[in-house]
Amino acid sequence: MSNHRNWFVMSTVSIVLCLTGTVFADFTDNFDYTNGPLAGKGSWQGTTGHANPYVSGNELILYGNKQIDTTYLTGLDVTGDNGVLPSVTVKVRQGSDLSSSGTNMWWRIELFNNLGNALGGWAGRDDSIFSYPASWASGTGIGNDLTGGADTVRAEIDFDAGEVDYYFNGAYSRTTTFTPSGSAVDKLQFRWDNDLFAGQYLYFESVQVAPEPATMALFVVGGLTIIRRKGKRTWISGKTV
Repeated sequence: MSNHRNWFVMSTVSIVLCLTGTVFADFTDNFDYTNGPLAGKGSWQGTTGHANPYVSGNELILYGNKQIDTTYLTGLDVTGDNGVLPSVTVKVRQGSDLSSSGTNMWWRIELFNNLGNALGGWAGRDDSIFSYPASWASGTGIGNDLTGGADTVRAEIDFDAGEVDYYFNGAYSRTTTFTPSGSAVDKLQFRWDNDLFAGQYLYFESVQVAPEPATMALFVVGGLTIIRRKGKRTWISGKTV
């Protein structure tokens, strides 16, 4: 009986998804390329010449003593609809451990919308990662120490509210704001702040730009379909709470 019930619910959810007419884009990169500079591999574009970031052993390495070539993905066009929020998830792993007493950042991951406007992103060193608002103003970053294992950072973007919620290893970290504009995450870019940190490096295992998994959960209750949006429930059958 339980299996029949689960089949019914999943079938209903599938039908609801079809009826919405919404197709959600999804980009995931595990850096499973041949060794060499990231620029020019897969969909990655950018300048070349400094071999940084560099793919090695299906991981991406950033080095602190080499200028980071501006390397980016564009045309992602990952949007949200019907209460589903687009998100950016990055798996990062500490490499060296030389900058615990330092204050300077030497790398960034910048996010942009489909109008070319900044949304925010992350910056860091070899042993820590900081979330930043769209302004990237000095002193506005909030950081987390990397654990030495695989750490996951995630940004959920609400284009209607002009907000970005940041998470570190699943735990909520902070919310930043931007002037509401655009409707999609369109560009992700690695760039450098400086190249004066010899001996420092860190690894990135994957990046994903996709609808936020939790907000994709649909429930059928009493014939009404519910979509979870940032911890709230939205009835999409004519009633809201």
